[in-house]
Amino acid sequence: MQQQEHNAVSSSRSASEAQTHVCPSKRPSQAQTVYLGLGANLAEPIEQLRSAVQWLSRQPLLKVINTSSIYSNPAVTLDGSDSQDEYFNAVIAVQTLLSADELLALIMQCEAEHGRVRSTRWAARELDIDLLDYPQIVQLDPKLTLPHPEIARRLFVLQPWADIDPEHRLATGQRIKDLLDACDEHEMCQLEKL
Repeated sequence: MQQQEHNAVSSSRSASEAQTHVCPSKRPSQAQTVYLGLGANLAEPIEQLRSAVQWLSRQPLLKVINTSSIYSNPAVTLDGSDSQDEYFNAVIAVQTLLSADELLALIMQCEAEHGRVRSTRWAARELDIDLLDYPQIVQLDPKLTLPHPEIARRLFVLQPWADIDPEHRLATGQRIKDLLDACDEHEMCQLEKL
């Protein structure tokens, strides 16, 4: 009887509660499918996106398994102005044996090698790569928040992601297709496959 009660209590936990116990610094025992958002609006942005995918493809313990189309959209700026050139964005799926923290370090290395200099938040950039979602990790941390906190408000993330996996559920349980359907943004143009 006690075992049945324990099982009932365990099964009543939400998926996100059960998934918050994975350590972002610990390597997974098997390859995980992780989603990355790529964006650029300086220095031949479409070529920057393609070059970043090639760079990531050459890294050990990481395999690019799918890429979305490239989309263009107005820049999101801190002050809401249109003072920046349009952004080009895509989402890629990778399989990796890297921990979330290791993957973040690799992403930052890729950005740096493509000319990114970290300055003002939401400044124009040669390359921006966001770790969007890592299976079974839900965390609020200034260094790395997972899932990425802006996903639900960013059509330029949701639409490319829906191109490659609309049924994906974030570690919090939200489905990409549902988030896309609820998104208020509308300004975007599909260009070509990454």
